Parts: sequence; C-alpha cells; structure tokens
Amino acid sequence: METVTARIRIRMKNEDLGRYGGDSDDCWHVGYLIDSEFNSRPREPFAEPCDETAKLNDWQARNGFETRWDLGVQ
Repeated sequence: METVTARIRIRMKNEDLGRYGGDSDDCWHVGYLIDSEFNSRPREPFAEPCDETAKLNDWQARNGFETRWDLGVQ
C-alpha cells in the first residue's frame, strides 16, 4: 500500500505586536495508508506532535513504510 506522511508546522504571528507567538508554534507528523484495492480508501490514520518521533517510527515500521522520494519542501 502507498503511504502519505507529512510534517506540518504552523507558526502564528501577531502583526499588531510585530512578533511571532511564543506558544503558538505547533508541529505535527501526520500520515495514512492509501488502500488502492478498495477505491483508494485512507487507512491507519496517524497524527502526533513532532517531538513524538518514536511514535512516528513505530507507526512507519508497523505498516512497512519505505521512503522512495522526498518532496523537499522546507
């Protein structure tokens, strides 16, 4: 099965104060499997904070994840 994973970082800024918010910097690892046999049905959803890398690694290992390319978006 194909797998989609992403690291999503949300950084809030306050234009009135001219600075970025301290506690509003948020980062998440998200992912799911694409079950092409059943109309590309998403399976095994995953969402954990970025500092929980062990949970991401466990999810990837449990689902036989192998990376084949890197989108390279920073």
